[in-house]
Amino acid sequence: MATSSHDYLVSPAHGIEGSKLPSGKQVLGYFLYHHTIRKEIVHLTATLTIQRVEEFWCRAQIPVKHQQDSIKKLELFREWHGLNKARVVAS
Repeated sequence: MATSSHDYLVSPAHGIEGSKLPSGKQVLGYFLYHHTIRKEIVHLTATLTIQRVEEFWCRAQIPVKHQQDSIKKLELFREWHGLNKARVVAS
């Protein structure tokens, strides 16, 4: 069982660092930092996270999806959060 209130597989991360494209774990960690630590709403957090990730992709000259599509995908966090609550209750 996790020792803190955060999920033990992905911990909140203050930023996305490095010169490589961010991994899914880094992106979710950045998202969790803004949502759980800074207490921002899901849609705003998803928007900030996608904008940050798009910076990396644009520097690498990789085409990106429409921002709305990416935000919807990241907002699936709500489903994950619901599953996480069910896991805690079942424990």
